[in-house]
Amino acid sequence: MFLVLKRNYRASSNMNRFPALLFLLLALSSCNRTLLTNNTPQCKFRLTQQALLLTNKRWQEVSIEARRLSAGAMPTTKDFKDVTGQFSPSDLDDVAIFDEKGTYVFDEGPVKARPESPQVYEKGTWCICKGGNQLILTNGPAITVYDIIRLEEKSLVLQLHRTKEEVADTYLLTYQPF
Repeated sequence: MFLVLKRNYRASSNMNRFPALLFLLLALSSCNRTLLTNNTPQCKFRLTQQALLLTNKRWQEVSIEARRLSAGAMPTTKDFKDVTGQFSPSDLDDVAIFDEKGTYVFDEGPVKARPESPQVYEKGTWCICKGGNQLILTNGPAITVYDIIRLEEKSLVLQLHRTKEEVADTYLLTYQPF
C-alpha cells in the first residue's frame, strides 16, 4: 500500500505479537482496500497549490507508526508505536509518484524483494478533497482514503484508518521527496 504504500510488506522474523498481527492485517486489507461507501467523499481532480506540492516528486516512506485500539478506547498520540524497523529495505525504498494530470504510480524503487516483481506495482488516479484534508487514491474498484496531516514541500504525513469488528488500526505514514 502507499501509505502504507506497499501492498505486500514482509515482516521480519523477530517481531513481537502486535506487529505480526498488524502486518497480517495490512496484507489482508491491501487486497480489498477500501470499498466505496456513502461516507467516501466525491473527489474530482483539481491542480491546486496544495496538489502541486505533491506532484513531480518521488515520495519515499521514512517512518511508519501504528496504533491499535479496542472499541471504546480513547486514542492519544502516545498510543503510536514506530514500526519502521520491521520492514525490509526493499519495502522502504518504494516510492509514490503523483503527476499533474491526476494519476499516480507506486514504484518498487532500486531494490526489489523478488526480481520477478514488476517495477510499477500499482497505478491509479488521485485527488485531494475535503478542503485539502484528504488524499483519495483510486485503483480500479479499490479506493483508499488518507487523512492529510501535513503536506509541505519536503514533507508528507498521512494517516490511514482501518477498522475490523471491534478493533481500529491507525497508521501514521511519513514521506520525504528525493
